[in-house]
Amino acid sequence: IPFDLAVSGGRVSFGISNLTARATNLIERTSNLTLSNGWTVVTSFTAGAGTTNWSAPVPAETSNAFYRVRSLP
Repeated sequence: IPFDLAVSGGRVSFGISNLTARATNLIERTSNLTLSNGWTVVTSFTAGAGTTNWSAPVPAETSNAFYRVRSLP
């Protein structure tokens, strides 16, 4: 699932495309890519169309964060 990431005004945001309608998706975050079980679910959503936008405050507890979007079967 491709997405474009931006950080501005204390918020992280991205547009997500190629979503399957009515599929449940998870947005997950980690501060350490070397930990395979270090991902935390930030939110979940059901796709209504092929694209959506998402944003949230930049996490204060870390100086960097990595995001991924996963579709559930």
